[in-house]
Amino acid sequence: MSLENQEYQKLNKQPLSLVLAEFCFSEVRKMVEYVPDIQEALRKNYPAYDEGKSQSVRISPEGVAIDHQVSRWIFGSHDGSRVIVISENNLVFITTDYDRFKGYEDDCISAVELLLDVVKPQLLSRIGLRYNDVVYPINERDGLSDYVIQELCIPNNIRAIGNSIIQNRTESTVETDEGILTIRSLESRHDDLV
Repeated sequence: MSLENQEYQKLNKQPLSLVLAEFCFSEVRKMVEYVPDIQEALRKNYPAYDEGKSQSVRISPEGVAIDHQVSRWIFGSHDGSRVIVISENNLVFITTDYDRFKGYEDDCISAVELLLDVVKPQLLSRIGLRYNDVVYPINERDGLSDYVIQELCIPNNIRAIGNSIIQNRTESTVETDEGILTIRSLESRHDDLV
């Protein structure tokens, strides 16, 4: 059976905490001029509006340099569970209320179509999709390996060295028929969490 035909049951206590899709396009230096039209199109479903600046960093063989400040415009849903962030060279769609990919995909396409209609960027250079899962143990004695595959956890020979895991990170990147897939795992102790 192909993956497309499989039906996946949704977990009652799913670990998914956030989904983010990023669409990078050729830089539009006069993006600020399009923001009023974008806001007007989004304000019914995304009435919360904010703007800010971040630093653009350029990495080259000569070193790392701060390129320039980048403006960004943030449009949020009534309940804050969905956010669209637009800058001069990307659109990011973020949600903490993810049900299935189909609904999320439709919302992403709507946001990108709005960008294409209003801004008309000339080149889409990259699409990235990130899922963030948070796994909290049900009881104190459980470890991450009780919930996920062992390959994403700290190896047992390293675990035996110390009394307690403070932090473990893994990252694997593979090329698939669809594109590049990177899986990152972070295991750490958060004693202050309830």
